[in-house]
Amino acid sequence: MARALYIHWPFCLAKCPYCDFNSHVRDSVDHAAWETALLADLRHEAELAGGEQLDSIFFGGGTPSLMPPALVARLLNEAEQLWGFAPGIEITLEGNPSSVEAANYTDLAAAGVNRASLGLQALDDQTLRFLGRLHDASEGLKAVETAQNVFDRSRST
Repeated sequence: MARALYIHWPFCLAKCPYCDFNSHVRDSVDHAAWETALLADLRHEAELAGGEQLDSIFFGGGTPSLMPPALVARLLNEAEQLWGFAPGIEITLEGNPSSVEAANYTDLAAAGVNRASLGLQALDDQTLRFLGRLHDASEGLKAVETAQNVFDRSRST
């Protein structure tokens, strides 16, 4: 049986008007408290559903590309210790195609992320403004290019 792990990071730079997910805009995030809580949750889940290697890890949100790469690395290390990783594991992280987040891609890849899921809803600036997005079409395309150059599996479908 395939095993997958979902890790939720509920924080965003802005709340999109169409978003129904558990996401919040904060001036700051207590990363140490979140690390403690997320590690405790991983350990609890491993007690309930441990025993098989993970085939997939998905960081969703919110905007997990805003997570400190060191926190991502710590969570991945813990998940590997608790479950083990199957060969060819997909480790996907959601992000928005803004330059603020794209600047983290190299460090996130070094932490173990090998696939990006970019929230590129449109390539029309007027539509992006209507949707409340913080990037424009040009910035979105640059983020796609950056992701393709950084993540090993970014070209996978």
